[in-house]
Amino acid sequence: SFVSRRKPSAHASSELEKGVRHIQYEADRLAFCAAAWRTAKSSADRPHHSASAAIREALLLHCRVLISFFYPHLVGRKRDKDLFASNYFGFAADWRPPKRRTLKGELRKMDQLLAHLTLEREEYFEKHQHVWDLDEIEAFVLAVWNQFVADASSPWNTRFKPVEVGSEYSNLALPASRGQDARPNRVQPM
Repeated sequence: SFVSRRKPSAHASSELEKGVRHIQYEADRLAFCAAAWRTAKSSADRPHHSASAAIREALLLHCRVLISFFYPHLVGRKRDKDLFASNYFGFAADWRPPKRRTLKGELRKMDQLLAHLTLEREEYFEKHQHVWDLDEIEAFVLAVWNQFVADASSPWNTRFKPVEVGSEYSNLALPASRGQDARPNRVQPM
C-alpha cells in the first residue's frame, strides 16, 4: 500500500507526535458529524434546516482537512509545517490511499463553496452543482482514515485510532488495487 522512495520525513518525531491529537481530532469530529448528519436528515427538520446545514458544512470541512492530509498532491500551496499521511510512515513514503475519480473536483468544490468567499460560488449555483453526496464522501474519507490507521508504521499505528463508519456504510469496500475508483459519485440536494 505504500512505496518508500523518498528521504525520511522532514518533521522530527516530536513534531509528528504533537500533530497526532490534531489529526485524530479531525477524524473523530468527522465521525461525529457523520452520525449527526444521519440523525438530522432523518428528522422532521429535513436537511434544509439551519442546524442541518451547519452539521453538513462541519462534516464537509472535516472531510476537506482529511482529504488534504491523505492526498497532498491535491493541495495547491503546501507549508513547511503541514502534516500529511505520508509523514507517519518510516520514510516519507508514497502512501497510496484509494483513488476516487471525483475527489479532485469535490475538494475544489469544498474550497469554493465552504472555505473561500468567491464569485465562483455563484457559478456552482447557476449550474445546479451545489449539491453534495455527503453519505458517499464521508464514508469514503472515514474508510481511508481506517486504512491509514491500519497501514501507518510503528509507533504511529498505535497512536491513531480507527473511527466507526456509519452502520449503513460499514461495508464500503476499498478497492483492492489502489488505482481503482472506490464508488461512483451520486448527488443529493443540499
